[in-house]
Amino acid sequence: MKLKKWDLLVCIGFALVLMIFVSDLGNTNEAARTYPMVMIIASFVCIAFLIIQWIRKRKTILEEDAGGMEKKRVLYIVVYCVAVLLYILLIDKLGYVVSTVLFGIYSLIYLGNRNKLAIIVIPLAAAVVLYLMFSNILFVQLPSGILI
Repeated sequence: MKLKKWDLLVCIGFALVLMIFVSDLGNTNEAARTYPMVMIIASFVCIAFLIIQWIRKRKTILEEDAGGMEKKRVLYIVVYCVAVLLYILLIDKLGYVVSTVLFGIYSLIYLGNRNKLAIIVIPLAAAVVLYLMFSNILFVQLPSGILI
């Protein structure tokens, strides 16, 4: 795996965001807290793994990264971040299922997937399965909208 200097900064940023989530879990129902805690712990493990890899390879990473990040890569990231922000804003308006399916379709196309069946089926199946899991197993109410 090829690591860059920016990867360390992104890992630190994600760790800070996860700390905000951890501090907010105290206000969550005990039954609904289990899944988010598992995901947060798994995320911290992955972040720790990447940071350890970065530290082991830092000399070659710093030499390769001396020029900074390419403008095309920065633009690519910014466009996707705007799409995530739009998704977050649309969840309340359109509901979880519709906005998640639309965001999933956009993501697969933006990331270069050209399989039309996968572009439709994967986001639809993921949104429905996650909706059912959150509502029926974790008892977390997701925003309802046009269809659900």
